[in-house]
Amino acid sequence: MTTAITPPRTTHTPTPHTTPPPTPLTTTVPRQLVHRAAHAEVLLTSYRQTTPDHHTITAQWPRNHPFYHPVNHHHDPLLLIETIRQTIPLLTHTTYNAPLDHKQIWKTLTLTIHHPHHLKTTPTPPHIEIHTTTTHITHHRNTPHTIHLTYTITKDHQPLATATTQYTNHSPTIYHRIRQPHHPTTHTPTPPPTTLNPTHLNRTNPHDIVLTTTPHPHTYLLRTDTTHPTLYDHPTDHTPGMLLLEAARQATHHQHHPTPHTITHLTTTFHHYTEHHTPTHIHTTTQPHPTQPHTHTTTTHTTQNHTTTTTTTITTTHP
Repeated sequence: MTTAITPPRTTHTPTPHTTPPPTPLTTTVPRQLVHRAAHAEVLLTSYRQTTPDHHTITAQWPRNHPFYHPVNHHHDPLLLIETIRQTIPLLTHTTYNAPLDHKQIWKTLTLTIHHPHHLKTTPTPPHIEIHTTTTHITHHRNTPHTIHLTYTITKDHQPLATATTQYTNHSPTIYHRIRQPHHPTTHTPTPPPTTLNPTHLNRTNPHDIVLTTTPHPHTYLLRTDTTHPTLYDHPTDHTPGMLLLEAARQATHHQHHPTPHTITHLTTTFHHYTEHHTPTHIHTTTQPHPTQPHTHTTTTHTTQNHTTTTTTTITTTHP
């Protein structure tokens, strides 16, 4: 069990993929297919199944996303991860015919940004093309259960990154059985104040800081703000995976401050659900790369009640 990618409530089954896909960059896919409540948060613009195991998906990034905004004239790597996340429900509900009320549970993610300089911003919104391969799939009662995907991603026709992910898909009955007695929440206690300077975490808006310090070195407390318009686009019954990745990223930047660092690799495993109302700690360790100069690896362990719920390792470089 890990972190589920939960859609807005609906019980409708999507129309089978029988019509030509929309022309890239003229529209977005329906928000229900990527589990977003706000149209403005939908990044994917088209999808096409090229063979039984291969798809081509397009996306358009805003020039300045309100949360995943550019820093130093380069797009946010987590905007790339959110783009990948949106492909999971898209393919599950279309090609693999899972009803829209099914929930996907994220297991693992690995991302390598081979060309970080290709994240540089441009005068127009960038065109993202994603080529996916389904390397493993199992079914339960004619619906997908376990799916493994690999990705090759370009930005404006330039090579950018590769990725892999694994997740499971569950009907409402099974998901309720897994998560009982937890229910979607629209309110949590006010998050604790933070003494961290946003610029020390590669951020500009104090509202976007998801960590606060603790008396222990290299340990932070997660700030859960269910009113955040991006991280909590809709109610969930647990802490979203993208919030946990953002916490790992902010902790990594704080460890390296004031030296600017660029993310080149990220790998994460969601071991268990991270619950809303339980104090969540982020523990970090940073080591230099043994062979690559100016390169460091920061590992974060997200824990609740001394149990690790998520492990993320981020590799960064600096000039």
